[in-house]
Amino acid sequence: MTRILVIFLSVIIAVKADISPLDYWRNELPNTEMPSFFMNHLIDPDLDVTLLAKRPLSIRKGLAKYYFILFGPLPSKEYILSTFFPQSAMYPGTKMDDGTNFTRTMWGNVFVPRPEADAVPFSTKNLPQLLDHFSMVPSSKEAKDLKQLIVDCEAPNMVGETKFCPTSLESMIDNVVSLMGTHDVSALTTTINSTKMVVQHDKVVYRTTSPIISFPDHTKLIICHPSPCAQAVHYCHTNTAYKGYVVPLMGSDGSTVNALTICHHDYMNFNPGFFEVLKMEPGSQPICHFLPENHIVWVRNDQMPTLRTVSSGGSGFQF
Repeated sequence: MTRILVIFLSVIIAVKADISPLDYWRNELPNTEMPSFFMNHLIDPDLDVTLLAKRPLSIRKGLAKYYFILFGPLPSKEYILSTFFPQSAMYPGTKMDDGTNFTRTMWGNVFVPRPEADAVPFSTKNLPQLLDHFSMVPSSKEAKDLKQLIVDCEAPNMVGETKFCPTSLESMIDNVVSLMGTHDVSALTTTINSTKMVVQHDKVVYRTTSPIISFPDHTKLIICHPSPCAQAVHYCHTNTAYKGYVVPLMGSDGSTVNALTICHHDYMNFNPGFFEVLKMEPGSQPICHFLPENHIVWVRNDQMPTLRTVSSGGSGFQF
């Protein structure tokens, strides 16, 4: 009987490993709509994994790291102002910094099927093989970023934090389901609605509109940030000190944005430079940031209907 069970489980695992990332999503998350950004940019049914290292990868200028980290080195001043703001500024009619940008932070990365992703596990001891796998020169910035990603993924969790670094879409799904305790989840991203192609060099002035929507207090949000690697690898984490919002904005070009926004209530330990750039008294209030369109937030569906309006009002402002 035990032998039959082992064979049965082995068959199930083999079948799961043999399906595409898209089909795995459909099987494991039947009630979850895949964000259009994932479908259009991170899923490539014609991917030739042997050519992965040759895929061009572009990263938005100004990032000190591939994900939002408020305790380490500062991003550029321009990048901080384009993304971060004090919580007190989150009300309808606020004009955001002229450099505010919701477009993706990198171009060219793509999910690979789990068997290929697991071929060389992301770990410090495997760094030489990973550099060879991605054809990275050990002294290059890309190699240093990859090494830092692995170090961060292997570092102990901060107080109240749980993190994981999936190297495939299948792994991300498995971790999310495990942490959420259910397959009934939503995958949310910032959405940009524009009649023209929005690129990272466009200068659009944004103002918040209404209503600003809040996730309930203590909602578990799993936030996944992409890393600078042709193979889509994400830094995913959840923390009891985060609170989520959906902030609508209107651009001077007529575009509209529904921006996923995270406010950090663990601000006492932030790099003091954030407060200086944002002209805030250190530790005076939470620091918030928008999430670009290629970052994803996971939330249980049973918490979605309880979203509540934080503030509302007219939007009869002029640029």
